[in-house]
Amino acid sequence: MNIKNNHFKISCDVDEVLLPCVPLAIELANEEFGFKEPITMSEVTQWGASGKRTDVLLKYYNNPDFYKKQKPLPGAKEFIKTLTQIAEVFLVTSVQPEVMSTRAETLLREFPQVPLDNIVISSRKDIVNADIMLDDNPNHILQSSAKYPVLMRQPWNHHITGTLAVTSYDEFLRLFEEIKGSYSESFIKVEDKPYIIALVGPSGSGKNAIATALSKQNGYKRLKSYTTKPKQEEEKYHYLSEDEFLRAKLYNEFYETSIYAGYHFGTKEDDINQILNSGNHAVIPIDIAGAIALKAKYSSCITIYVEQTKEEMLKSIIMEKNYEEQEKISRILSLDVEMKNRRVCNFSVKASNAIDEIIQILEMHKT
Repeated sequence: MNIKNNHFKISCDVDEVLLPCVPLAIELANEEFGFKEPITMSEVTQWGASGKRTDVLLKYYNNPDFYKKQKPLPGAKEFIKTLTQIAEVFLVTSVQPEVMSTRAETLLREFPQVPLDNIVISSRKDIVNADIMLDDNPNHILQSSAKYPVLMRQPWNHHITGTLAVTSYDEFLRLFEEIKGSYSESFIKVEDKPYIIALVGPSGSGKNAIATALSKQNGYKRLKSYTTKPKQEEEKYHYLSEDEFLRAKLYNEFYETSIYAGYHFGTKEDDINQILNSGNHAVIPIDIAGAIALKAKYSSCITIYVEQTKEEMLKSIIMEKNYEEQEKISRILSLDVEMKNRRVCNFSVKASNAIDEIIQILEMHKT
């Protein structure tokens, strides 16, 4: 399908995206059982039984009355109304057979802009033919056939690496504009001024090594992100504990933050401006969510996808000594999804010749 000449089709999940599920179950459980220490959202780190006290929440998901108590999340109705004005929207939801009619009635009542024919009740979200998919379930994202699977961040999907991800409706709408723009802008002009060069690529693509090598060229300087990863190479990051990072985030010290392989990453606007004001291009290897956030703020941000063979990326992940086994698994599982990010970036370069190609891009596309 040629999206340039057709409406975008957006598949939107329901539970935790439009209607509260886990938060409602937590509210009911805390009220019913009167826990001395109330259950919180941060405790729910996976779907299904976990062997923890949060398993008590599962009882509500089989109760038809539970679904009658769901009311749209703040901003959900306005979000769907806006989406239906710019795309064809499908509400795709998975519920037990005995509550299908209740769920359909709720969606038709609360989101009247979406016709009945566009309400799909099925757990097989991989067969829904959509351009963009918004979902909080990591398995649905990894198995999605959508051109752009987008993860709605929740505590149980923080381990998912490198996919397009948002934390709010506004972020999704900004991302939609970036995706739409990637089809309409076949040529991008680069002004003769310092730029932010956001290097995007899957694990093992070599974007970190390219950033280091590029920063040794005259006029380029690497921007160091802040991260909660264990300390490794000092030239890559500023290292913070999780408490330090979350405190800085609370006080709005970061311009953008994202989660990659379960670790927090963030960039500070002061650091970016310091490099740009010095007359240098700021080079930063970053995940796609962080790159989109930078583009939304800085017109001088260029996203460049680093192309590498899947074989080389797998080899790099497997051989990396600093990754624990679970982190390697998460990165490998995310490769196919991350490779789709090429479509959203302004340019792409071959990892083997990235430095020369990036320099050529800036020279060839100057106004």
